Amino acid sequence: GNRPYLTHPVECPAKDKTHITERLRRIPEAIGLTFAPEEVVPSMDLGRQEADEVHRRLEAARGKGLRLVSVNLSAGHPSRYWQTGKWCQLLAEIAAAGSPTLFILLTAHGEEDLASKISGQLPSLRFFCPGRVGFHHFAAYIARSGLLVSPDTSAIHIAASFRVPVIGLYPAVEWNYQSWRPVGTVSVAVRPAKGDVGNIGVHEVMEAYRSLE
Repeated sequence: GNRPYLTHPVECPAKDKTHITERLRRIPEAIGLTFAPEEVVPSMDLGRQEADEVHRRLEAARGKGLRLVSVNLSAGHPSRYWQTGKWCQLLAEIAAAGSPTLFILLTAHGEEDLASKISGQLPSLRFFCPGRVGFHHFAAYIARSGLLVSPDTSAIHIAASFRVPVIGLYPAVEWNYQSWRPVGTVSVAVRPAKGDVGNIGVHEVMEAYRSLE
């Protein structure tokens, strides 16, 4: 019954070879609206109140000369979580490798204990744990950072919206990586030879970190 309204066929390229933005771009192109690839990037507006609140909290916590690194610990699906021990080792190595750092540990609702475990095991490092926050606060913490480290989640695309450099941890699933890899910002995606994010080694993520320094 909908056939009279379906007037413009849209090509759908293979999802293991194209980014989701490239595939979605084909819809407006079918009616003559064209975009350059650099125009098709994530974009987001922050709530003014949330952005101001996050700015004040971080300015009070960061101290003089500390750089801000956001770390998103939540991953949504078991295949994308990284082990707590690996997070601890990575953050300790990052802290030792560069200038003094304040790590912002971000989590989804109900997973705040992940941040507590890591900060509790690394008492010599500087942490800011926002706890349970809304989506715009979550995004504002990322926007204020100089780097985001995260599994394959929306946090990566939030960072891209604000041109925050990204280290993304992805499972070895080609269609997923090709569809949801970071675009619009400086980034390095780290993937294991096979399997889930848990198979990624700390040394691989540190290599990605050094490549962005």
